[in-house]
Amino acid sequence: MKKNELLIALITWLIVIVIDTFVNLNLFYEALIWFAIYFVLTRLFYNKPIN
Repeated sequence: MKKNELLIALITWLIVIVIDTFVNLNLFYEALIWFAIYFVLTRLFYNKPIN
């Protein structure tokens, strides 16, 4: 696993934990937020266009 991928996974995990402490979400919404944050962070780290 690349260093960037580990960093992205760690940042995503921390953001989801912080959101979950303030807002009580069910599993579906938590997974949706998890995927969205991971998608955005991978695009930012690898500088690939979304299209």
